[in-house]
Amino acid sequence: MFAEMKRRNYVTPTKFLELVQGYIRLYREKTEEVQELVHKLTVGLHKLVETRAQVEVMGTELERKKEIVAKKQTECQDLLVVIVEKRSVADEQKKQVEADSDRISKEEVETKILSEDARRDLAKAMPALEAAIDALEKLDKKSVAEVKAYTKPPDLVVKTMAAVMTVMEKTPSWAQAKVELNDPSFLTKVKNFDKDSISNNTLKKIEKFTKDPTFAPNNVLKVSRAAGALCMWVHAMQMYAEVYREVEPKRLRLRLAEEQLEKKQMDLLASTQRLQDIQQRLEELKDQYNASIRTKDELNASAEELKLKMERAESLIAGLAGERDRWEISLAQSTEKLKALPGDCLVAAAFMAYAGPFNADYRKRLVTQSWVPLVSTFNIPHNPHFDFADFLARPIDVRQWNLQGLPSDRFSTENGVLVTMSRRWPLMIDPQNQATKWIRRLEAANDLRLVDPETRNYMRVITTAVENGKPLLMERVQNGIDPSLESLLAQRITDVGGSPSIRIGEATVRGKRWGKRCPVVASHKLGKERPNANIPAFNDA
Repeated sequence: MFAEMKRRNYVTPTKFLELVQGYIRLYREKTEEVQELVHKLTVGLHKLVETRAQVEVMGTELERKKEIVAKKQTECQDLLVVIVEKRSVADEQKKQVEADSDRISKEEVETKILSEDARRDLAKAMPALEAAIDALEKLDKKSVAEVKAYTKPPDLVVKTMAAVMTVMEKTPSWAQAKVELNDPSFLTKVKNFDKDSISNNTLKKIEKFTKDPTFAPNNVLKVSRAAGALCMWVHAMQMYAEVYREVEPKRLRLRLAEEQLEKKQMDLLASTQRLQDIQQRLEELKDQYNASIRTKDELNASAEELKLKMERAESLIAGLAGERDRWEISLAQSTEKLKALPGDCLVAAAFMAYAGPFNADYRKRLVTQSWVPLVSTFNIPHNPHFDFADFLARPIDVRQWNLQGLPSDRFSTENGVLVTMSRRWPLMIDPQNQATKWIRRLEAANDLRLVDPETRNYMRVITTAVENGKPLLMERVQNGIDPSLESLLAQRITDVGGSPSIRIGEATVRGKRWGKRCPVVASHKLGKERPNANIPAFNDA
């Protein structure tokens, strides 16, 4: 190197340790990085396949729902026809029921009038009948025995008993009367006598007795209290029978009217029940229709939502059709990259440890003619077309560096990687001041502190930067570097009370944790020798 570039390069144990540590770190980080990318691509491709399968399922489901919606539509139309028919029948039935109800109401009034008329006529005979029954209620077996005990009964008693026998359609004789009087249930028979069954012939026979002026209850009572009561009963039977003859036609008409009315009421009740059944069925059909409409609308909405989802999914699949090809290619490349990491990380770690001081051509020869063939010799998996910058720098970071002033050539990009990823503080050989401008812009957001070793207060600036964890750019580093900065440049960081500390001169300075980027950057404008070969802390770039 000295013969070609007139510059010296020092290979020290520190650089070898950096190679080993760098390899371990790079292999771990790149493995995690590539595995994460492989996982994302695999998941993405799986999601695409899954989405396509879901679209097919959604298409089938959409067709099924469309069929159900069409079926429900037909069902609703059929139900509507039935509802219209049932409503028409219900309306006709309701009119008929209302007409029958009005007619029956009038007939009920007429029947009530007939009933009242018959009741009034019968009421005329009821006082006498009730008086006779009341008189009979006052009789007992002793009273009957008195009548029965007559050996020669008075004429009025004989006439009374003959009249009683006539009413009961028995032989009108004293002998027959005594037979009846001997019956213990005689009074009961008289009280419960079927007065409605008195025939016209019997009535004529009774009238022969009742028209006799002497056959009066008051006259008979003077002879016998029991016979007087029976006389009153005979007169009551005659009066009731006569009234009954007048009332009977009315009663017959009333009975017929009541029978007809009852039949019509039953028919009306049946018609009303049928109307209620029809109306209930109509309401059930309406509920069924409304439920079908709701189901149809819900299915329609669900189908529309499913259609929208399917369209979105199809649009997504169509939009990612090109991405799928790219992802598959990227997945294949990442899989190959993962296999090649052992060798690639080894070459990258060697590049970071040793290639910093060399120019672009020398670096290329180191990689292509020395390290890659060596890795291949030991059958370590690697990329035969290994490129340091492509391996460690993300395109987005490189574009940002270019915007911040770093030249876009491959050599400058490699230097950018060395500066930002090296574990040692970088020493930049910067004859044209390009690297310094780039570092200023790169670390501007992190409150970069500038220090010139030629100024008097530069140690205070360094101490303040370390205490606050700020990045530090040492400009115009020449052949001499203050030995008091050796601990800082060698990164001899200790932990004191839970805080990172470092010696600067005679003082121990506590500082904040530094980020990923190197907090100390030194720039040197000379193009050949390092400023101090005895300080191995710098990584040349």
